[in-house]
Amino acid sequence: MKSKFFNSWKKVIKTNKNKIINSKIIGKVDRGNNDEKLSVLDAEIETNKGDRLSRAIILESPSVVVVPVLKLLNKKKFIVIKQFRISQGKETIEFPAGAIKNNQKIQSALDEIKEEINIKINKKDLKKLHNRPIMMMPSYNSCLAYFYYFEKNVDNNTLNKLNNSITGQRNLGEKIKVKVIDEDKIKKINTSSVVIGLSLYERLKK
Repeated sequence: MKSKFFNSWKKVIKTNKNKIINSKIIGKVDRGNNDEKLSVLDAEIETNKGDRLSRAIILESPSVVVVPVLKLLNKKKFIVIKQFRISQGKETIEFPAGAIKNNQKIQSALDEIKEEINIKINKKDLKKLHNRPIMMMPSYNSCLAYFYYFEKNVDNNTLNKLNNSITGQRNLGEKIKVKVIDEDKIKKINTSSVVIGLSLYERLKK
């Protein structure tokens, strides 16, 4: 069984001067046209300190996360998306995010902004929140997330059109509700993209 993510993982292991003893792809999830979403790898490695470790890990594409900031006069508001997550059995609130396609981080972020919150912004308005990707679940998952943000001046009419609008790729089973949240309320949300994204944004703006 082959995985398009395997070579990237192998490069990381070798770059950090570890040695692969055994490795086997034991499962894979595809979604049409061989669009691989993730693979499960069972591996044994020898670390650069001489220790041997056997672990099963999930291999998947790096992703982008976007923190959308709206400015209404002197107030800041944030756009989040609300959607059902099977892993939690309920709807969760997150910042727009998605897998990086064809190694194009910026374009992938712009695509997610258009698809998930139906806003078109210029490339120059999308800015980095952090210089390096963040390891989201390093214990068992290869996923890295690149965080970006944009700030946009809006009026009340724009806010009203955005809030509670429905987006998402329905052919992929997505049904996303767009929510506009006040600055004080967003701090109560406990999903990783919001907690990390908000922390990075506040650090940047200090």
